[in-house]
Parts: sequence; C-alpha cells; structure tokens
Amino acid sequence: MVALAASAAERKSESPVPKAPTADASTIRHTQYGDIIGFIGPHDTNTWLGIPFARPPIGSLRWRAPLPPEKWQGTREALTIGSQCPQADGEALLAQHGKAIKSAEYLQRTSYSGNEDCLFLNIRTPRASKKALPVMFYIHGGANISGNGGTLDTSVLAATQEVVVVTINYRLGLFGFFSHPALRAGAGSAEDHSGNYALLDQISALQWVRDNIAAFGGDPGNVTIFGVSAGGMDCMALVSSPLAAGLFHRAIPMSGLATTRSREEAENYTDNGIRGLPVSSGELLLQLLIQNGKASDRSAALRWVSSSQPAAIAAYLRSKSFADFDRAYSIVSDDKPSVTAAILVRDGTVIPLEGIPASYSKKNGHNRVPVMIGTTKDEDRPYVLTESRYADLVSGPEGFEYHFKDLKGYRLMSEYMSLLWNAEAADELATALSRDQSGQIFGYRLDWDEVQPWPGPDREPRGAVHSQDIPLVFGFPPVTEMNSTNYRFVPPATKAGVAGYEEVSKAMMSYWAQFAYTGNPGKGRHGELPQWQPWSNASNGPKFMMLNSKAGGGLRMATQSLTKAAVLERLARDPRLPTDQDRCDLLAQMVNYHISIRRVVPDDYAAYRGGICARQFPMKEVLQRNP
Repeated sequence: MVALAASAAERKSESPVPKAPTADASTIRHTQYGDIIGFIGPHDTNTWLGIPFARPPIGSLRWRAPLPPEKWQGTREALTIGSQCPQADGEALLAQHGKAIKSAEYLQRTSYSGNEDCLFLNIRTPRASKKALPVMFYIHGGANISGNGGTLDTSVLAATQEVVVVTINYRLGLFGFFSHPALRAGAGSAEDHSGNYALLDQISALQWVRDNIAAFGGDPGNVTIFGVSAGGMDCMALVSSPLAAGLFHRAIPMSGLATTRSREEAENYTDNGIRGLPVSSGELLLQLLIQNGKASDRSAALRWVSSSQPAAIAAYLRSKSFADFDRAYSIVSDDKPSVTAAILVRDGTVIPLEGIPASYSKKNGHNRVPVMIGTTKDEDRPYVLTESRYADLVSGPEGFEYHFKDLKGYRLMSEYMSLLWNAEAADELATALSRDQSGQIFGYRLDWDEVQPWPGPDREPRGAVHSQDIPLVFGFPPVTEMNSTNYRFVPPATKAGVAGYEEVSKAMMSYWAQFAYTGNPGKGRHGELPQWQPWSNASNGPKFMMLNSKAGGGLRMATQSLTKAAVLERLARDPRLPTDQDRCDLLAQMVNYHISIRRVVPDDYAAYRGGICARQFPMKEVLQRNP
C-alpha cells in the first residue's frame, strides 16, 4: 500500500538478532562477487545479513537502474544488516498515520535516517537441510516510503517450513519512484528512464538470487515472491513486468493495491492540458526552487525551469537531499499523508502502459505463474481512525487511546473502504488472472480477529486489520499486552485468543510454504489442513480460503467474491443509510478519504445511481458541510 502499517508491524514484531553474532566457519559461501561468512541465527538457522546485491545508487546513479555490485577480496562478514534506505523516521510518520496532522506539524516533528548506499539482502536457511530448497523472497511493506528488510526475523518460517527466506532493501519514496523529463535527457537505457527504480532494485535482487542462491541451499528454479501492503503491490507489479520474466515462479501478493499513475500524472504541472498530480515531479521541482531560495514564487520557479537546460535541471535535482524532497512533498501534498509519494509509473518498460489490472486480463500481458492473492477482512479500520472527524487520538492513563466522536460514521466508512480493498486488491485481480490461468490462482481472506479492541473507553472491536498477517505468517509469538508500540500496528491477542493465534499462524506458514514448494497450497506442507481449492470464476464456485481459528469458524472456502460495482450497489441498499443524502454524504467522504488511492474517484460520485448525487448533492457542498 501502500500503507505504513506493514512496515511498522515488521519492525515491532521482529525477534531480535543477537547483538554481537559470531562468524561461523560452516557458513562460508562462494558468490560470484566474493566469499561471505555468516552466523548461526535463531532457531538453528544459517544467517547472512547485509549482502550487497547492487552498486550503491549514489551520485550519478541516483534515479538510474541498479548496476551489479563490485567484487571484493577475501571473505566478507555478513553479520549485521545493511543501512536502510533514506526515509522519514517513525515519530512523524506514525503521527501522520495515527492522526491527521498538517504539513507544518509534520515538518516540525520529522527527522530522517538511512543512507543511499542501502541495496542489501539477507538470507536465512535451515541448517540441517541437504537438498535444494524453495526460495521465499520477501518484499517489505511501508507504503514504499519506509522499512528495512533486514529488521525482520524470518528464522521461524525458514526453520519450521524448510525454506530459504530472502529479505531485501529497495529505494524508497521519491528516490524509488520519480519520473521527470530532465532525467530522461541524454544517455541512458529505457530502464534508466523508467521512474520505477524501487522495482528495478527488486528485479536486480532477484537476478542476484538466480545467480547465487544455489550456494546457500536454495533452488534458483523455484522462487516465490511475497510481500504485504506495498510489498504486495510490488509483487503485483512484478507479475505484470516483462523485465521480471523468469526470475520467479510463484507470487503471493498480500493486501497490495495495484495503483499506478501515468507519465503525465507523475510529471506534469497541475495546470497543464493533461494535468499532473499535485505531487508531480514538476510541482515538486517548483517547490524545491522556492524552498531553496532560487525562486521567490511559482511563477519565478517556472521561469527558471523554462530557461534551464535538462542537464542543469537533472544536476539540481541530484544535488538535493532526501529530506529536501520530503519537505517539498509535504507542502505540495495539500496536508495529505505521504502514502502517495511512491506510486508506480506506467512507463511501458517496467510497468505496462495499460497498468497492472489490465495486463492481467491480457493473454500474454503478464508473467504466467501461480498466484496466491488475498487481504485481511477489515483492512481499513486503522486508517479510517486517522480521519479526525471520527475519533481523537489522545494520551490516556495507560498510553494512547481513541475517543470516538462519530462511531456510526467510523463503522460505515471502515466497512465500505475495507470491502473495496478486498475487491480491488484480491477478488477482481484473481478473477482476471483465472480467465487465462485456470487452476493456478488461489485467493484468501484473513478473518482471524481474536484481538484486543481499540484502546479507549468505547472498547470498539479492532477486527482483522491491515498488516495483521505479518506476525502470523512469520510465526512470531503472540502478543497479549497493549503498549505504546503495538496499540495500532501489532494487534495484541486477547488471552482467550492466543490458541487461535497459534492455530492460524501454523496454518498460514504451512499453506504458504506448500505453495512455495508446489504452486498449490493444497492441504499444507504435511496434508494436515483443509483442501485449499483454486479460484473459480463459475457462479458459486470456490473463490478464496477464509483463514480463521476454530473459534471463528475455522479454515473454509468461500464461494462469493466482490467487485467495486457490487460494493457501491450494496451501499444503495444499506438500511443504515435510509436517504439519498445519507448515501451521497458517505460516498463523498469515500472519494475524499486520504488513502483511498483511487478506489473511489470523483467520476464514481458523478455516475452513482444515474447521477443522483451529482444532481442533488454536489460533492463540494457535501464536503463543506461535513469537513
């Protein structure tokens, strides 16, 4: 997602790597770039951290396709994680995603960390295995603006399921996704000019795995990509990308929205004939010039750009720091959270011009690999809470609390936006893929929700929220105590729900690993689970596996799926919204929802029920009445 939660859950759920690991001679391995030595990690795993898979993308290599790493002499120690890629630090980001804050507050609170020399990967393998094992290649979440693959302890999954697990770093934010015409001037390949540098990093890491993973006990002919949130979105993109063909053999996109933007949206000014987004590279450049004192206002900045050569513009852009870009973005984004800072570009090289969903509908428009795709049932509940019209985030006697101001509105908004997430990120894509890959597509929905309610006097149920699958699929021990680090991102189980947590976690690891082994989750690694049937487009045919504990109904197949049209039609019949004004008010809020990421757009409002909302309740007036 495109959302911060996944990365935060990955950070907060990690089991710590030993502070001072000792190199172990049994872990010496030979790569095409030199020898490395690792250590014996948790759960009796061979562990290697901080392996460079590409040259540092610094200087002239910023906003260029990654190059292979330099070779080294001697044996390189792989005992600690490499630097994370530049990003805003947690406090301001958590504030943005924990409550709505304005740009001025964000600028005051934020700090930055990371290094542009950040393209590293990490490997964990079970020590005892003597055979070539499936490789599970994990792409971390964090809205493509934050995260560090090295902080995630994948040792339980590797050890218990006998798989090789690889995690990676990739360029983030505007260093990972940035398209500007000045950067395409002069020499360079189509990849150099793509704007999708984070995806090219991921492809480069997959190439490294193809060429080197056999030395670590992995099978280069059996690689499964998987990821949550932004990692899920990036998995969808790799399935769509012709540049990734042959580099992986299965894919598990988890809660990723397949959102892209055109070159024009990514680059143009907002007053162009084909309008760019408010956060386009053109608008960002103007803001940088004003911020830097090179221009007094927008008009002066436009004159500077029109009188400058592309090479001078490119040099100016490369002279700016990550913090410079982030601060400029926070101003031009109209006080919206930064989840739109890293949206994939339909460049025609990395991403097809028609976009990801459309490529899935074309017979030869994507990489034909088995796909297991799904969401959590209540994806949006954490994010609707960031809308201050529904609740206030306050400091209580035991930490942060939510005090609801509009509980009915919160429930309606959460329900409908979550349904739309389920439809767009899973059901519609599974339907499209199944038309050409019958028997190879598997859907799921995580329904397990034996978790503590949102903290605060209302005790509002939390549900099965976005990122809740991370601790489950990696086998982290259950958390039962609420504290300042898990009140949002790592839902603590109820004490009665611990058994259910462990039950669902074991099932998910087993299904995920069996899919990695065979391309079909079947009955799990040891045939111990209910049969997971492939997605069927037939009416009342099997659609997706509902992942739940016995207390919540157990593991079972569902036969109904969702589309965006069906969700909007449901709204029209909802008895909780008895009047046209009630329905139009909610729909307007859905369009204006700050992380909608185009799930609902102004055209949907205009077309709703034959245009009734647009005629009777102009959206601008609705939003003025309900700020």
